[in-house]
Amino acid sequence: MSLDNMNQDALNRHSDALFIQEGACNLSGVARSLVRAINQCQHQENMGTQQVRDDAAIRMIVHQMAFLCNVGEIDNFSNDLYGKLQQECKEKSEATNKKLAEQKAQAKAAEAS
Repeated sequence: MSLDNMNQDALNRHSDALFIQEGACNLSGVARSLVRAINQCQHQENMGTQQVRDDAAIRMIVHQMAFLCNVGEIDNFSNDLYGKLQQECKEKSEATNKKLAEQKAQAKAAEAS
């Protein structure tokens, strides 16, 4: 679906941002609004990367996402939460990659037999 065919209400990123700041709590819904807002900036208004990052609506939507994910807690260096989150991501990434490699090896072995 092209942006021209989308519902015009869905393309009003400024209204979305104001609504979201009133207390939106569905992270996936806020994320979808962010993607729509970025698409509107880039495809309808031909904004560059820095202009998109500086856009008031984009910043307000991202602010709510940061609030929902308690990002402020990560910036408190006294609890080393950033390091803990980073380590958890590394461990889970390695586990996922290992599982995918095992599945690939199993599929290859099944093809060979």
